[in-house]
Amino acid sequence: MNDYDVIIGVDPGVTGGISIIETNKKPQIYKIPILKKKVNKKNKSFYDRDGISNIFRSYIEKRVLLVQEKVSAMPGQGVTSSFNFGMSSECTLAIASALQFEYIQIRPSEWKKYYNSLETKEIKKYRENMKKIKDDTKKMKKQNNKYLNEYNKSGIEKDFTPIYENNIIKIKKNKKEVEKIKRIIKKESKKAARNLASKKYLSLADNFKLVKHDGLAESLLIALYGKELYNKK
Repeated sequence: MNDYDVIIGVDPGVTGGISIIETNKKPQIYKIPILKKKVNKKNKSFYDRDGISNIFRSYIEKRVLLVQEKVSAMPGQGVTSSFNFGMSSECTLAIASALQFEYIQIRPSEWKKYYNSLETKEIKKYRENMKKIKDDTKKMKKQNNKYLNEYNKSGIEKDFTPIYENNIIKIKKNKKEVEKIKRIIKKESKKAARNLASKKYLSLADNFKLVKHDGLAESLLIALYGKELYNKK
């Protein structure tokens, strides 16, 4: 385990954040610098490489560890969006490497699990409800598979058809409900992250008040996670 002078936490994405914790200093937090460009007559946001480099370059003479959340494609995210998101996350790692910073990527579940307070009572209830819905879906799918096997063996359509079709309708409904709960959990998790970041640094609390500050709060918690787990100072 190394000793670092600086820990940089990065919540990737154009609405993400960068937090920098330097020994014996107040954390510095930044929105990820972005540039607006028109693509197919639409305004698109892209990482500002020079802006990110300028933030990182201030620490070039120090021992630095960059800790970044590992990105992955999300349900409903298009191929182009997923590609751009991945390219953006690689940008910060490339800059860190060029500046000879050490860096690691961590899964969202890894750093979030470290902070117990992020799993609120409300979120636990939503997870329990989601599990019940998923279990119910599994039972219906199993039941339908059984019906299909019976039909394939006998070749005769039996009176289970209404139940089978009703299960299909319920399965589709359950799928939508699960996706809805996932969105709620994500929203509540980000709210919890803003609250926790505010408690960790009361002097920075004004920076975490709004939904648009999610990336700032999460980047700070990622940086703190890196400091507490990978630094002995």
